Amino acid sequence: MRYYEGLSKRVNMIRRVHAERYMLLSLISFSASISVTRLFLSAAGYPQIGNGTFHIAHVLWGGLLLFISVLLVILFANRRVYTLGAVLGGAGMGLFIDEVGKFITQNNDYFFPAAAPIIYIFFLVIVLLFILIRRPPRLTPNANLVRALELMQDMVQRPLTNRERKALQGQLSKVMDSAQSNMQTDLARTILDMVDDDERPSPNSLHAKWHLFLDKIDDWYTPHRYAPFLIVGMLMVGLLSLKNPFNLLLHGQTNSVIQRILDFHIGNEVVPVATGTFFLVRVFFEVLVAVLLLSASFLMIIGKRNLGVTLGFAGLLLALTVVNIFLYYFEQFSTTLVVLFEFLLILGLAYYRETGSE
Repeated sequence: MRYYEGLSKRVNMIRRVHAERYMLLSLISFSASISVTRLFLSAAGYPQIGNGTFHIAHVLWGGLLLFISVLLVILFANRRVYTLGAVLGGAGMGLFIDEVGKFITQNNDYFFPAAAPIIYIFFLVIVLLFILIRRPPRLTPNANLVRALELMQDMVQRPLTNRERKALQGQLSKVMDSAQSNMQTDLARTILDMVDDDERPSPNSLHAKWHLFLDKIDDWYTPHRYAPFLIVGMLMVGLLSLKNPFNLLLHGQTNSVIQRILDFHIGNEVVPVATGTFFLVRVFFEVLVAVLLLSASFLMIIGKRNLGVTLGFAGLLLALTVVNIFLYYFEQFSTTLVVLFEFLLILGLAYYRETGSE
């Protein structure tokens, strides 16, 4: 984190307002594009667009989406375009890297077993970057003023919502409290007066209604109320982590319906027998994750929520950084949607801990 902040200062970079939100949208669209692509190709029998000479691979569509996302950001000043750019950029990167197996093998093997772990490790790197930028930055008065001017772009085009007005007033107040020059103080005071004097009625647009909806969620979404969602989520991931260990233990001893559920996966599967100890290590970590998450759920149910959150963090981190790499190797992309759910769940635990777990 210190290296990230030091680099930002050396190259005079100022983090964009809502940067963490755009990063999260990119992560979600990245995961969703890979999941939907693999699911569709598996269900459709891996069709191809082209003929005997040409093959229009989806890596080309990914490159097109990436190019469109860059054009949107560099051509338009409207801040709403950043949201669209984040979604298109994440989806384009997902379509691009989904075909990494073709680029690292001599025979263009789309199903190369190591391709899925490579994609997942790339995802973890983006998650690490998201964690770094999610922390509140240490802003100088100059940076606060630049961010306030960025928020002013919305005010020029339309009246601000209550949420946006409070955010802009907060940025300007920080500038005035820690200004290093008269220019900064005068500019911040001038803009603040403009914000306070804006008597235009609150916009009755879809954007405004969306912000009003978010305000209502903030009022309702207290730690006491969303704790049950975290408990249910950890129970689900914990039980799902036992799928492969149960399949190993009960293989051939269950009815056909249960066996089909235990054998379900998307894409090619690496036969466990061919990997020996590697497969057993995977099963060991899956059981460990299940124990941690089920214990965390139980502790939160009986009121020991601090310990429950700690064990939940440990279990989800182990699942995200170790277990899922094994799963991606053995089962290709069966676990992609689960990874997205685990990622959102660990964010929920972080928010729960920050807002008070007791």
